[in-house]
Amino acid sequence: MFKKTALALAAVVSFASTAMADSQDTAISALKAEDVKFTVEGDKIYTEWENDCVIIIKANDENKTFNVGGYARTAVPQEKRDKALRILNEMNCKYRLKYYLDEDGDVFVQNAMDFDDMVLSEKAVITTLYLVAKALQEAREEMMKVRYGS
Repeated sequence: MFKKTALALAAVVSFASTAMADSQDTAISALKAEDVKFTVEGDKIYTEWENDCVIIIKANDENKTFNVGGYARTAVPQEKRDKALRILNEMNCKYRLKYYLDEDGDVFVQNAMDFDDMVLSEKAVITTLYLVAKALQEAREEMMKVRYGS
């Protein structure tokens, strides 16, 4: 369904939990409570946002990880990528998130929050989801300015 799933799942938020179904169920329950539209494909939960942005959530109890990453199809042309990378580098310094472009010029955002030795909560799911979604929207807007600007 989404070709860039593997790249978007590099961000990691750690948590302690007892079973895969429990952590995935917690994430699903949180999304339902917030009326966020989503689809589940195996161990991945996809949420689509405005402007062609996608956030992917993946729970992995074996590795004690809860992954949230996102991407936006921005297709920044090769000749404008230096400017785009300078902007993303400034955003990397400003926020505790990782921003980068892939080979197609699409922007990715990853979170870098750590929840060692804690049980995954619905609040943690929603907070992380909205943090990445907001950052992704901002990065997308900046990349569109670069793409269509001079």
